[in-house]
Amino acid sequence: MNLSRKDFLGGIGAIGAASALQGCCSKMCCPSPKAKIALQLYSIRYYIGGVKDKDGKVIKSGVGLEKALEDIAKIGYKGVEFAGYYGLDAKSVDKLLKANGLVACGTHVARDAFGPDKVKETCEFNLTFGNSLIICPGGGNLPSSKKWSVGTTVKDDWWKYLTEYYAKAAEDAAKFGCKIGFHNHAWEFQLKLSDGTTVW
Repeated sequence: MNLSRKDFLGGIGAIGAASALQGCCSKMCCPSPKAKIALQLYSIRYYIGGVKDKDGKVIKSGVGLEKALEDIAKIGYKGVEFAGYYGLDAKSVDKLLKANGLVACGTHVARDAFGPDKVKETCEFNLTFGNSLIICPGGGNLPSSKKWSVGTTVKDDWWKYLTEYYAKAAEDAAKFGCKIGFHNHAWEFQLKLSDGTTVW
């Protein structure tokens, strides 16, 4: 948004005037709760789990999830978004979060975790440590090149399949008190359907 200095200063004046009105409680003049910041654990996955070479040999050891959550809390984060649980069960994850005063505000899982035969298990696992937002990262939604796409063109059936898959998953997850999400990446803006529109 391009504001001139005059418009900017005028806006400040309007806010000041509105806040002086008795009984005013618009979003513009009432204090809002202080935002809390969460950390996406995928961004520090090597710190947590270490680094391995292409053969699976450990090049550098990670600190583990327990130490990572301690560090995250110490530097002031209030929540985390998971991207794997580093071999821990749901009760252990819950214990670590509580010990560090953190909350789970989401998790990333593979697309098949939303399947009709898995969604109940996925939701129950996450609800154990208080998380009800389960997200599939964009890479988990890329079409396989042989069945669903030709070069950079995605077959229309792929998007129809994916849309129906998520609609069903959202309906199933809601029964257990969870919501699902789709974490997009650049490919949705690059791959095209047969009519030339992008998948996005």
